[in-house]
Amino acid sequence: MIFPFLLVFSRTDVVIDRDGIRKDLKGWNFQDVIKIASQYEKGFRVLVELLDDYDSTVRKNALYVIQDLIKENLIDCERLKLALEKIIKLADDPDESVSLRAIETLNLILEKVELDPESYEMVTNALMKIVKSGKARFERIRS
Repeated sequence: MIFPFLLVFSRTDVVIDRDGIRKDLKGWNFQDVIKIASQYEKGFRVLVELLDDYDSTVRKNALYVIQDLIKENLIDCERLKLALEKIIKLADDPDESVSLRAIETLNLILEKVELDPESYEMVTNALMKIVKSGKARFERIRS
């Protein structure tokens, strides 16, 4: 299969079209993005960059692709570490659907990925912070 946003000069020289991947994420066309992100480190790096996109649909769908990579065991801990801080940051995204997808992704990471101790602590601390902030909001609402 030929990907419209992938240009290969040799086995080591690959050019990834960021706008093409962004367009596919925005258009809910995930299969090619999943293949590129799993096969090429540059493809995964572009996916990580798109976690900072101004469009919430792109951010949310980039998280979906990362979830799929995790579920299919197409990503290792080292590569995932490139995205970890951004995923944690997205747990506080102003768009609630992005925030929820980021929290789901963090839970999936804990469930499926063998993290090093530092990364494990980052993820668990982020989730504990979310739980505590939710509990505080619930307490204010109840009062």
